[in-house]
Amino acid sequence: MLEEDYRYISCGGDPFLYLKSTFKATKLELEPGQEIRILLSKDKFPYEENIFQSLANQNKLRITSFKVENNDLIIEMIRENS
Repeated sequence: MLEEDYRYISCGGDPFLYLKSTFKATKLELEPGQEIRILLSKDKFPYEENIFQSLANQNKLRITSFKVENNDLIIEMIRENS
């Protein structure tokens, strides 16, 4: 499983657009069936789980685990085969 840590990034612009770009890049980086864990700061990305689900679906990713630990979001996803 790949792991990407975005907790300490400085996006400088709109955090939602950064997140959208991150999910699109994740889709391009993964082969079908490959898994990834993404770590994000809840302070920088204060969105509800349904927003992450929507971004994942748009990019043919399926969230297998969504956790909030302290101030961290831990999202595990798999790239769908289609």
